[in-house]
Amino acid sequence: AEFHTDTILPADALKHRFITMQHTADSKDTSYATMAHEIFLNENGALSPNYVTEQNSNGSEMGDVIQSSLALYHVEKQLGSGCFGTVLMCRVDREDKRVAVKIVLNQQSAQHELEAMKYLIKHDSTQKYIPELIEAFEYNNLFCFVYELLDQSLLNLMERTDWTPLNMSEIRYIAKQLLETLDFLQQVNITHTDIKPDNIMLVNHDSEPFRVKLIDFGLAVRECQYSEEELIPSISYKAPEIYLGNPCNESIDTWGVGCVLAFLFIGRNLCPEDEYEAMRIFVKLLGMPDTQSLTTGWYAKHFFTLDQNSKPIIISSFL
Repeated sequence: AEFHTDTILPADALKHRFITMQHTADSKDTSYATMAHEIFLNENGALSPNYVTEQNSNGSEMGDVIQSSLALYHVEKQLGSGCFGTVLMCRVDREDKRVAVKIVLNQQSAQHELEAMKYLIKHDSTQKYIPELIEAFEYNNLFCFVYELLDQSLLNLMERTDWTPLNMSEIRYIAKQLLETLDFLQQVNITHTDIKPDNIMLVNHDSEPFRVKLIDFGLAVRECQYSEEELIPSISYKAPEIYLGNPCNESIDTWGVGCVLAFLFIGRNLCPEDEYEAMRIFVKLLGMPDTQSLTTGWYAKHFFTLDQNSKPIIISSFL
């Protein structure tokens, strides 16, 4: 068996019976979900440890004030941080309103995200699929984005429930929203490239349970404007073609969504943080890559070699 190379579009995935539930229209039997959990865990015993995020900080503390030409933002607490910078919850001066202020450390990255957001807002004026961008400005040589304040990420949700898997109806609702988001992105020729649980936010889990939005378009790319060398998604959510160094398209986002849904289903990452172990899982689940992928992939030789019969085999360990 070989890697299946046909692309499944988000619009096609939305018609899948997992989303439509047409196959259970006349049945209340949900035992298939329990069986699926057992099969998945038994077939994939080498699941990775729970998710770990990078930490960083720009030094902002509670009580600090961030000023734009439109408003003053009083820092109340840090919501998150990473290699990009820091996200703070701030109170708008003289208003009973909270916002999320994202402080980006790298000027080039900030400009890239701003251009991506302007382009997306132009095509999604209701901002149904993306976070509402209130304003963007420079302050003390740092670039600040002011976004609507969302609830928590899917990663935070899973962590706070001790990595307890979600039920099928919850996963289905999240899957439908994410596929609709990918369908929108495909229509406007945008690939997110970094889909993972901490980039998917619950909007308001109390009033709108499991309604989500996709955030962080700092690595988003336009069609035909990127190469595999520029793609740096989280290892556990990276598509096989990126590992191999083969041509990529928007389907890498679909792969990312699939890995997120698996994470919600089993409470752990489907693929480990080790690239070699991830490739072993791909081969086990999907079969060997096709000959063309092995021949043209920039990094294929890192994972595969030829046996004495010139048949490709996976390398037993990195040298």
